[in-house]
Amino acid sequence: MGPEFDLKSLLREDSFPSDYGQLSPDFLFLPVSILKKQMEQVRDGLTVLMKRVLEEERNVVSKDPDDLGIVRGQLFELEKTHLMLHDRWLFGQELARNLAKCFDEIPRRESKDNSTAAYSKVLLQRLETQVTLSKMLNPSFNTIPSKIRAQHRMVLISSQFFDLDRSLTMLLD
Repeated sequence: MGPEFDLKSLLREDSFPSDYGQLSPDFLFLPVSILKKQMEQVRDGLTVLMKRVLEEERNVVSKDPDDLGIVRGQLFELEKTHLMLHDRWLFGQELARNLAKCFDEIPRRESKDNSTAAYSKVLLQRLETQVTLSKMLNPSFNTIPSKIRAQHRMVLISSQFFDLDRSLTMLLD
């Protein structure tokens, strides 16, 4: 999560579930809280990235030909940010899958005789919520790269156009 991550706020944010029933309470609420923080950071980062991509789209059309190198660099930064957010998102999805496995395995392991123990419904619901929210981010992850590629093409075409224009101007002079 990084050095800026405040563990105390994580512990205060979500209450410790009390619906363990026959099972002994565990600390799996911490990874569920970490998953929630990860998905919030990815969602917020993706929102900012989408705004930056749309702003850059408007800027590509109105840029001076001499600024196209700067625009190209900004587009590469946007791609880098997208990859970083996508990696965090994939981590969150893998964490959610592993937590779901744990939530299935713990009651199975703890069940005695023919009685079936059930895991905390509160934690299961928190996990399901994060999985659902994570899936909602998928369209944005798929849309952003195509927008950036289109901007790269616009920069390339603009650059070629300005080079051609300069060459024609030099021939005519």
